[in-house]
Amino acid sequence: MSAPYLRWSFRRPLILLLAIAALVTSVATAGESPLQILYIDANIGGSSGGHVAVKLHDAVYHYQNADGITRLTRDSWNRFRFVYNDLENRNIHIADVSVQPADVERIRDRLQRLLLVQNRQIDYLEALRQDQTLLEALRQGQPVPIPGIGFFSRVTHGSSVMYNLSAQIEASRGPGYLPSLRERSNRQITSMAYLPASVPNMALSIDRYPEYPPTFSEQVSDIHGHWFAASVIQ
Repeated sequence: MSAPYLRWSFRRPLILLLAIAALVTSVATAGESPLQILYIDANIGGSSGGHVAVKLHDAVYHYQNADGITRLTRDSWNRFRFVYNDLENRNIHIADVSVQPADVERIRDRLQRLLLVQNRQIDYLEALRQDQTLLEALRQGQPVPIPGIGFFSRVTHGSSVMYNLSAQIEASRGPGYLPSLRERSNRQITSMAYLPASVPNMALSIDRYPEYPPTFSEQVSDIHGHWFAASVIQ
């Protein structure tokens, strides 16, 4: 692998130089490498140290701080350039890296795997936070928001579409399936008790997609969703 070199820079163009900038850009990108290292100049305020990213074809991978967590993100090149170059008025320096096509794919697969694993871990952290929100609402006797319930209604639907759907479900699952589902869901709702999520004691790994059990708030949402759906369709 040869050392990267500074090839060209984006600068926020002046209105009178738009045509020239477009011409220079088109010439400079004609033989660009699919793998590039980006350095974004420092900005006054929160980005005094500059910013670094990896560009693979039209995707840009870089780290951002969101809600106190430094996480890998992926943006399209057009969006990335628009935000940093146009909106924030920062220079973007681009260095080509000479690598074999197979190595480019290996790097992309690695970054994609890291992104998937990281997002799953953060999603589960958010689900555990939803447990806290749910328990606090129950403790204070406040209404508990259930995602998706707005699609259902307690009012008799009187819809031929819903009637046909009910008939199809009964034909597929057997007579009395919907009343049975509603009754079973109601029993589960009345007997539910909070148990802390049993998270497996495993080390975080960028090579292994984590499998987590459903959280309490997810179980509450699922069971209430079943009850409401069975009530409406029936």
